[in-house]
Amino acid sequence: MRIKRRSAALLINALFLHTLLASLNCAAAFSEEEFEYYIKEGYQPLYDEQDGDYPENTYLINGDVTVKRGKTLTFYPGSRIIVTKNARIQVEGTLICQGTPLNKITFSRLENEKYFYPVEQDIDTRWGGIFVHDDARAELSHSIIEQSKYGIEATPGYGSIVLDSVVMRNNRYQHLKVGGAIISVDTDKPLSLTFPVTDTVAVAKQHSARTQSQSAQAPSRFRPKLMLRIGLGTVTVGAGIAAISLHAAANSDKATYQKTGDNEYDSSYARKATHGNIWAVIALLSAAGFGITMFF
Repeated sequence: MRIKRRSAALLINALFLHTLLASLNCAAAFSEEEFEYYIKEGYQPLYDEQDGDYPENTYLINGDVTVKRGKTLTFYPGSRIIVTKNARIQVEGTLICQGTPLNKITFSRLENEKYFYPVEQDIDTRWGGIFVHDDARAELSHSIIEQSKYGIEATPGYGSIVLDSVVMRNNRYQHLKVGGAIISVDTDKPLSLTFPVTDTVAVAKQHSARTQSQSAQAPSRFRPKLMLRIGLGTVTVGAGIAAISLHAAANSDKATYQKTGDNEYDSSYARKATHGNIWAVIALLSAAGFGITMFF
């Protein structure tokens, strides 16, 4: 009987301690004044551990928010998740963001002037990012990740990351890092990728290598055009010089023929003038070709 009473007492103490710690966490995230202020400003505060379904609204995260193992946190279309400086979304369970093409979900920072105690504009107030841990899963569709320090970062494990038309922009150090490998992501362009986190390192390296290979090959597509321009430019200059020289020589022969009446100078003038005209046409055509390559 005493054992049962002792167990009951321990259970009550544990529940009391849990409630007390939760209250302290809430107090650390928001003071009562801050809580009321952000509510009036149109934000729905989130803190500590979170799960469940969150309909369209503007949410404010102050301090790290954790989705615990076995729990699911779902944001629906049109939701805006505003996060304070350095705060992170820690995913140990499942994070689902179900945006649509016309009603995206946005993760962004809280603007400096909108803090309860306004922050000077020259201070960087980017939020931490979304961190997907072992065994966790993150599914984001038609979502925007912006103004963070680390974007989305996942560690190797048995979970997965599914990104469908996700836009990354203005993230400070990286947009996407999976299993220790930073993935090359084009800013402001929709990204669709799936990463089994168990094989993340290999997938990430393959994706990174493919991106680097494409980047390295990009200049080679312009090399033939550059060589063509150089060739046309050389022909234009050479043909132009030849045309000028031949016309100068032809004019000299013409002047000599007019003074002496020697038919040899007359035929030489005609021959040089004809050749000069041919080189002039070649120079004009080459110049035209060079000009065309500048527009294509």
